[in-house]
Amino acid sequence: MKRTIKKAIAMFMAMVMLMSAAAFTVSAANPAEGMLPVRAIFEDAGAVVGWRDADRTIHIELLGNVIVLYTNQPLVTVNNESMQLQDGVVLYGGRSFMTQEDVTLVNSAIIAAMTQHVDGGEFLANTIATAVVTTETLMEALDIAGFTMAIVHRDSGFTWTQGFGYADIERGIPVDEMTLFDTGSVIKMFNAIALMQMVEQGIIDLDEPVVTYLPDFFVQPHPVHGGDYRDITPRMLLAHISGIEGDFFGGMWSLGAPDPDIMNNALPRMADATMNNTQMNRMSYANAGTMMLGILTATMAGHDDYFHGFWQHIEEYVWIPAGMYTTTFVPDADANRALPYVSASLPVQEHTYVNPISAGGMFTNAAEMAKFMHIILAGGGDIISQASLDEMFAIQLDNETSRHEPMQFGLGTHSIQWANGLVTQGHDGGTTHYLTSMQFHFDSGIGIFLSTNSQTGGGAFMAVMQAAMTAAVQEIMGDIDLLMLRGPGEPEERPREELEALTGFYSGLGWLKINNAGNLEFGNVPGIPVPLELIPYTDGSFGLPFIGTRFWFDELDGSMAIFQGDHPITSGTKRIEGGLWQADENFTRWAGTFKYYTETQNSFTIVPYVNLIVDENGYAFVGYLGDIGSPIGMIDDYTFYVLGSGRNTGLVIRLYENDGEAWLHMSGTRFVRR
Repeated sequence: MKRTIKKAIAMFMAMVMLMSAAAFTVSAANPAEGMLPVRAIFEDAGAVVGWRDADRTIHIELLGNVIVLYTNQPLVTVNNESMQLQDGVVLYGGRSFMTQEDVTLVNSAIIAAMTQHVDGGEFLANTIATAVVTTETLMEALDIAGFTMAIVHRDSGFTWTQGFGYADIERGIPVDEMTLFDTGSVIKMFNAIALMQMVEQGIIDLDEPVVTYLPDFFVQPHPVHGGDYRDITPRMLLAHISGIEGDFFGGMWSLGAPDPDIMNNALPRMADATMNNTQMNRMSYANAGTMMLGILTATMAGHDDYFHGFWQHIEEYVWIPAGMYTTTFVPDADANRALPYVSASLPVQEHTYVNPISAGGMFTNAAEMAKFMHIILAGGGDIISQASLDEMFAIQLDNETSRHEPMQFGLGTHSIQWANGLVTQGHDGGTTHYLTSMQFHFDSGIGIFLSTNSQTGGGAFMAVMQAAMTAAVQEIMGDIDLLMLRGPGEPEERPREELEALTGFYSGLGWLKINNAGNLEFGNVPGIPVPLELIPYTDGSFGLPFIGTRFWFDELDGSMAIFQGDHPITSGTKRIEGGLWQADENFTRWAGTFKYYTETQNSFTIVPYVNLIVDENGYAFVGYLGDIGSPIGMIDDYTFYVLGSGRNTGLVIRLYENDGEAWLHMSGTRFVRR
C-alpha cells in the first residue's frame, strides 16, 4: 500500500483519538457538548473541507476520496457509497460536530475506500492494509515499542506475518516474524489440547472428579456459598466453572527466571485456599485452576516434577508436532525475543516470569503461531481430532447469566462477541508487559494472532484484532450481518422515581446516583477522569454522548444489569442487590493499607498493596490495582468475603494479628499493614 495513503489514514485516526480524549473536558453548555469538531479532525489529516449551502452538506476531499456529510439526516457518503450514522452532524455556533461513535463509522468507511484494491489485488489485501494502518497508528498514538501479527486462511493456505516496531529499542533490533513474545494465557489452549489428547487415549475422563487422579487435591468450601472440591472435574477447571479461587497473587510471578517450586508445591497451597463459589455456578476466570490442570497433565504423563514434566510433555506432544521449534517457556539469553517495556519512551524492564507455566508464560512468534492456527483450522491434523476440537470450542455453561456475558468459555478457549456483533473464538493472554490475542472465525476460515511488548498496548491489541478480523471476514464472505447501533431518538426527561429505581452500587463501575441536573451518573469510574452522566433517550436507552455509547437497564438472574449496545451482552456489571454491608467498629479497626509480604527472593506480584476501606457512606470495601474497590460482607470478626459479580466474587479475606502487627491473608498471599 502506498506510504502516502497509510500516512493520511494514520494522521486521521490519530486526530480522532486525540480529539476523543479532549472531549472528556468539554464543559460548555450547548447541544454539541462532548462532541468532536468535524473541520478540525479532517483538516488536520490534510483534507479540504467545505460547506455547500444549497443542500446544507459538508464536502470533504481526502486523497481523491469525496466524503459528504449531511446535516438534515444522519447520513454520510464516501465516493457515493452511503452509510447511516447514529446521531449525525450537529450544527452549533457556526461549527459542525459529531459523536466519537459517528466519527469512528466514517473512519471505517474512509479506510475501506482508501485500502480498496491495494497492492495489485493480492489475496486479503484490504485486510492486511487495515491491519497495518490500525497497528501503526495505535503504536504511534500509544507509544508502543513492538508488535507482531499473523493472519491465515484455511481454504487457500494463505499466511501473512509481519513485525512492527522494536524488540530491543536500545540496540535497534526490529520485530520480525520469528521474534518471541510472552503470550501469557494463550498456553491455556495448548494445555487443553494436551489434556484432550489424554481423553482420546482413555487416560483421563473430563467428567471424573480431579481427586481420582490427584488424591492430594483439596480446597476448603466457601464459608457462605459452600462448594465441594470432590465434585470438581477437569472439564470444570478447563472452563473456569469449578468455583475455586482465581489467582494466587503471591508466587505467581518471579523476576529473572521462573521458580519451579511454586508449581511443584501448589497442591499444599491449594489445600489452604477457599472456594469462591460453588462449582458449576458461574464462569470465573481461574489461573489457579489451570495450574491444577498442568499438574494433572504432568502426573498422568508420569512426572513427579510438575513444572519440568508439564514443559517436557507440552513440547513433545504439542509444540514439536506443530512445527513450533523455537517456542519455549524460558528463551535463551541470545534468543530473538521482544524485551518488555512499559512504553517505547521508557527504559526496558526486567522480565516477570509466570511460575505456574500451565497458566501462562509461553514465548512464541508469529511464524510458529501461523502454523498452529492452520492446524486448528484444518481440524487438528495429527495433533488432535476434530471431535476434540469441537468439544474445546463448545460453550460449557449455559445459564441465564452466562449466556449474556461478552466472553464465554469452552475448554481452554473462550468465545467473544465484539462490539459490532461479530463472534470469534480462541484465547487471549496478558502478563506484566505483554498483551496477546489469538482468535478464529471458523465459518470464514480466518485465524489471527497478534502480540505487543508494551503495557501501553492494552489500548491497542483488541482494537487491532477487531479491525483486522472484521475486515478479513468481510473480504472472505462478503457483506455480513454486523450490528449497527440504532439512532437513540431524542433526549427526554424521566420521572425521578424511575431513575431512583436504577441507582445503587454496580460491580466495576461504582455508585450510580442522581446528580444535580437530575440525571443518572457514575461518579468515579476507574481510568476516566470525569463523572459519567447517562442521558435518557426516548427509545428507553441511556447514552454517553461524547463517545456515542448507549446502555440499557434490565433484570438479569435476579439483579439489575447494565447491557451495552443493541445486542444482549452485559457490560460486565450487575447491581449489588440486598444492600451493602455497613462497616462496624470491628472492621474499622482493620481498615488501612496492607503491603505484600514475601520471604522468597525475586518474588513479584501485580498486587503490591491491598486497601481495606470504609467509604463516605460507611460501607466496607477492599481495593487493589487502583480500582474503586469491591464491596465486602462479614463472616465473622476476622473473616470477610467479596460481594458482587466480578472476577473475584466470593474471595475470602482473613485478618489476624501477630507481634502487634495487623496481617491480611487472601489468594494464598500475605499482606502486612503499613
